[in-house]
Amino acid sequence: MDLSRPRSPEASSGVASEKNEEVVDDSSKQKEEFLLPKEEMRLVGHEEIKMPEGATLREFTSAPESDNRPLYLLERGESEYSILFSGQESETILGSRCSEIIMSEDGEQYLLPASDKEADSILLINGKKTKSHKNISEHYLSPDGRFYGYVSEDIMNDQGEEQRRHSSVWINGEEVSSEYYDAYDLVFFENGIKHAFIGTKTNKNGDKFYALVKDGQEIGGERENYVHSLKFTPDGKHYSFIERKYLGQGYPELFIERLAIDGQLSGEEYEEILDIALADNGKSCLCKVLTNERKCVFVHDGIKDKEYSSQAVHNPPDPLLFTNGTEYAYTAVKGKNEYVFVYCGKEVLESSSIRDPFISEDGQLYSALFEKTISKKETESKLMINGEVMQGECRFFSGDEKTNSYIYLSEEGDSKNFIFSGEKGPDIEISKDFNPEERIIVVSNDCDTVVYLDSLRSEAGSNEKSYLCLCTKDHFEKIEIPPSDSTYQIYFSNDQSEVNVHTYNKEKRMLEKFVYSIKDDGVARWQKELEEGLF
Repeated sequence: MDLSRPRSPEASSGVASEKNEEVVDDSSKQKEEFLLPKEEMRLVGHEEIKMPEGATLREFTSAPESDNRPLYLLERGESEYSILFSGQESETILGSRCSEIIMSEDGEQYLLPASDKEADSILLINGKKTKSHKNISEHYLSPDGRFYGYVSEDIMNDQGEEQRRHSSVWINGEEVSSEYYDAYDLVFFENGIKHAFIGTKTNKNGDKFYALVKDGQEIGGERENYVHSLKFTPDGKHYSFIERKYLGQGYPELFIERLAIDGQLSGEEYEEILDIALADNGKSCLCKVLTNERKCVFVHDGIKDKEYSSQAVHNPPDPLLFTNGTEYAYTAVKGKNEYVFVYCGKEVLESSSIRDPFISEDGQLYSALFEKTISKKETESKLMINGEVMQGECRFFSGDEKTNSYIYLSEEGDSKNFIFSGEKGPDIEISKDFNPEERIIVVSNDCDTVVYLDSLRSEAGSNEKSYLCLCTKDHFEKIEIPPSDSTYQIYFSNDQSEVNVHTYNKEKRMLEKFVYSIKDDGVARWQKELEEGLF
């Protein structure tokens, strides 16, 4: 493949031309230089969808694990929108954003909070509106998309006179609980089959109490103290929550909090428990707490780590990181503009800025990006993996975290390379203003292939062209792709054999999909998708 001469996609046929295949077969010199695999990245499919009449594209998205089912947010008028999904347009809703959409892991189902024309709250479920309510405080879609739930808040009239707030829990459109005047912390487990929440009501004596409700049954009896932050393990066998006891003094009223695991309260009292992470097996727990001395402490299975500053405790830089076992990690505030990354109780990194902390499922791989101070006015982005500092940024980890595979972009001098689990890949072509935080970069599930979009100027100098670039441990190539008026969206197919590119052509008012094969079965796969109408 001649990297200096971009190819034009054969959009009309949907299959790479014989002429292009001949160019591939004759590029033995390039194959020797870049160790090209048997099959190059090539266009195997193209399809267009005309925008619905009177609609304007606002933005689009898709589920991270979905194959090729993009979801488009269309503007239909002043503050009126609709969703275009799988060729079907939804009912019209008021003001919403793609960032609020929840999609199932297979990309087949979606949920979107919105409003109707009466300004009440609704949910849009696969194009259909739920019943409208005064407010919807919580909503949920199960990973497989079979179950959705939400908590509604409405104003009810008692005997036609007094108005009171009333909460209900809804599962798949059916009201499953309406006896609590307040319901919150709705959680699902067993892949959405079962649910739980905290409800508030009064007993026969007129006293207010809190109840933990699991599949319609109250568990643990009536609790007079406020409880919150309910969590269940995925199998539903273990749960945790925080109990708050008000002391009746001070303004605002002072309180103490205790942690409960499977309904049993711990003896330790804290000024406030800020966050909880519960292991999937329910046997281990990590908490972030505020002590009576206004210090922030992380507690693992009852054992306290070092005390840290309480600065910005209600807006922590990152959530707690916890494995299914005993390993854990977190970031903490050590002082003014001073943060630390802690792994299993040990400080492994200190910086004025730490972001994107990570720990693998088995706890054997941990990482974070940070800023290293060069001078009073200059900092440099660095990467830490398992305590080792590297010159890199924009790192990715395998979808199966147990493999502990990773990729990151390394820039040393004029050389730019992707590093594959410690192994340096070939030199890549990349624009001077390439910002990995802003550009679209996707990585295969097993972290052996990275694909990114970039704009590069031609050798003549002035014309800037768009390229789809692919890199593996021993191979780099790029292919010119058609210009677009929208922000690109790219992702791998579920079987990792193709890369899908979705764009918007404003002049033609067309949504376009381009499919590039990176394995031998790409053409056959695209033809099958055309027959099934998956675009």
